[in-house]
Amino acid sequence: MNLGGARPEQVRSSVVAGRKVAEVQLSLAPGDEPLYARVVSFIDEDSCVPLKTELYETPDKLLKVVTVDPESITRTGGVRLARSMRVEDLKNEVTTELKIQEIRVGVDLPERTFAPAQLKRNRCRSLESLGSAEAGG
Repeated sequence: MNLGGARPEQVRSSVVAGRKVAEVQLSLAPGDEPLYARVVSFIDEDSCVPLKTELYETPDKLLKVVTVDPESITRTGGVRLARSMRVEDLKNEVTTELKIQEIRVGVDLPERTFAPAQLKRNRCRSLESLGSAEAGG
């Protein structure tokens, strides 16, 4: 989500999943090329973990919603994270559930891991394996 230069602006306090959150809109730095027109995160006041993030295609058209199960938030290696996440793509009508079973914090990864060409190759492999699984192979 090209949000490296984003500046948070607190919009207001609200409640998500029965928990107090700070509703924060992210504003991109001048010159950044956004993937989304607007991003709003609802950050849990106790854990500082986003419980919900809304990604907008246009300033008023919601494209994706990412939610986490507050009960899945744990502390690992000094970092709090949600181990259960749901991504709803409203445009393509697709929902993805993510469950983290194991994580290692503080492990160095080679920079090439996140190079665009490597990410593209990994995505293609994932799609190929999905296609073969659907075909029964």
